[in-house]
Amino acid sequence: MTAENAGRVREPDAPLTATPLAWLLAESVSDVIAILDPQARIAYANHASTRLLGYDIDALIGRDARSLVHPDDIPRVEEALARVLTGPEAPVVVRCRIRHAAGHHLVMETRGTLDRTLPAGPAIVIVSRDVTLQHRRECLQRCWIEALKQEHPAPDVVLLHCCAALVETFELELVFALRPGGKGRMTVVAQAGSEAALKPWLDSGLHWSGPRALSCLARAVRTGRPTRVGAEELRSLCVQEAGDSADRVAPYLLPLKSIDGEGGVLVLVSTDRGRLDDATALLDDFSIQLGLLLDRIAQEAQLSLLGGALEAAANAIFITDRDAVIEWVNDAFVALSGYAREELMGRTPRI
Repeated sequence: MTAENAGRVREPDAPLTATPLAWLLAESVSDVIAILDPQARIAYANHASTRLLGYDIDALIGRDARSLVHPDDIPRVEEALARVLTGPEAPVVVRCRIRHAAGHHLVMETRGTLDRTLPAGPAIVIVSRDVTLQHRRECLQRCWIEALKQEHPAPDVVLLHCCAALVETFELELVFALRPGGKGRMTVVAQAGSEAALKPWLDSGLHWSGPRALSCLARAVRTGRPTRVGAEELRSLCVQEAGDSADRVAPYLLPLKSIDGEGGVLVLVSTDRGRLDDATALLDDFSIQLGLLLDRIAQEAQLSLLGGALEAAANAIFITDRDAVIEWVNDAFVALSGYAREELMGRTPRI
């Protein structure tokens, strides 16, 4: 199969297989269906390819399919192609990032098989579905798992890890975390991505209250609701040049709350406003979970501090359950009672 006969392959009078019904089905489904020649050139692509990837069909036909794959995923795709061409007839499944016509990437899960029955000769038939949302959820879930593995995670370390995970998962230019400081200003406590994109925010002073306040920060802190940054605010930050569309730089602010009552904000910066349009629910849920995690860290820190104070107290202190069974004693109680700590556990004060 060559690019010259690709046009005939995608016409109704020259369907995918010997039956027009197969062609009609391929054009009706929501998954991407494509036929590649043994050199991985696209010989047929269904209508879903245009809808999902943004390319005209004519821009796909004859193109090496590997040119659409994220460079980091090429080795995995090459291995899958080799298995399809030389391995058993069972479908080969591979997940990789495919470049959309707008420049960002979608995560596609693809099943490939070698079909020897097509009129034009052996070819690779692939069926791909968009699993971007599932992939994003999995990446953010791994972020939580890594954070929870730490024995005593510091809040700023967790925020740094989350910033890096968001940059990678959503292909963002910059993500940074802010906490309120003195004189109505905010302080950057973690950041991942472009230093150059962060500079205009730093130069603004990051005021969230007072006459110099950025209204986007004030809204995020005071309402506790996610917010986008408008075109006028972008120009005031000097991150959008005169004449540029507001779509070029699209910050999205996610408010955070911790148990100490301080409002924090995650700022997500993308050069494509549409990049996060289908992810707002996922991001909002992420900010809630991050707030809960910060709560847990703060609670554990307070309990650790309280435990240290009780342990170091000169007075004898013990804690019982509701049935007056001893659950904890400090060193002073052990010294006063003369019993070993293990002997006191599970007993009552009548001992």
